[in-house]
Amino acid sequence: MDEKKLINRARKGDKEAISQLYNEHKDKVFAFVYYRVGVQSDSEDLFQEVMLAAFDSLERFRGEVPFLHWCYQIARNKVAMFWRNKAKEGTVELHDNIILNEDEMELESKDDSSEAQRKIISKILDDLEPPRYGVFLKLRFFDGKSFQECADALGISKNNAKVLQNRALKKASKLALQLS
Repeated sequence: MDEKKLINRARKGDKEAISQLYNEHKDKVFAFVYYRVGVQSDSEDLFQEVMLAAFDSLERFRGEVPFLHWCYQIARNKVAMFWRNKAKEGTVELHDNIILNEDEMELESKDDSSEAQRKIISKILDDLEPPRYGVFLKLRFFDGKSFQECADALGISKNNAKVLQNRALKKASKLALQLS
C-alpha cells in the first residue's frame, strides 16, 4: 500500500495502518539507534521513545520525505538528548557490564569479574581511534581530571573537551560491543 495512504489512515487512528508502518520501519530505526548508543537496554528504551514520538507527532508530518527519514530525524534528536543527559549525569554505560563513573572517577563492573572487566576496559582505551580519545578518557576517568585540565593537557578548548568526551565514549561503547 502507498505510504501516504497508510499515514492518512494512521492519522485517523487506524490501528492496522499504525501497525503496518511500525512493522515496516522498526528494524531499521532500532539499528539506527543501537549503532549510536551501543547498549541494548538503552537502545530499546530510546527506540520506543522514537516510535512513540513519531506516531504522536504524525499530524505534523508533511510527507516531504519518507516516513523512515522522519523517524531517523526523531531518532537523531533523541540520541543527542540521551548523550547530553549522560554527560550531565556523569555516568556512562559502555556496555551492559561496564560503567564509567565520573563522580568517583573510576570504572565499575556490574558482575564479579571486575579484573577481567578492567582488562577489557584497558584494551578498549588502548584501541580507540584516534588515540587521543583513549588518552582523554584515561585523563578524565582514571586521573580524575576536570574538563579544563583535560583540555589544557590536549591543547584544546574546554568546550572541545566536552565534545571529545562524548565522541570518545560513543566509540568506546562500540568497541565494548565488539569485544564482548
